Amino acid sequence: MRKLSYREKLSWLLVLAIAGSLAFNLGVWKLVSLGGLSGNFWITFPLFLLGFGAIFAFCMPYWRRLDDVQKQGQLTSW
Repeated sequence: MRKLSYREKLSWLLVLAIAGSLAFNLGVWKLVSLGGLSGNFWITFPLFLLGFGAIFAFCMPYWRRLDDVQKQGQLTSW
């Protein structure tokens, strides 16, 4: 197996972050829709927050691998 470059590693981490968060949130959505829980606020809202937490958790490895210049560029570009 060849060594991945810095750019390739970041690309893979970004793809894994997106795929992981989508898979988690689709699973939660299926759980809510199949279980008939969509009308219950006290169940769906915490699951909604958990979904956003999963997005942040899956993106942390990508963020930690960025160097300082790239972090500053991403923070100020918004």
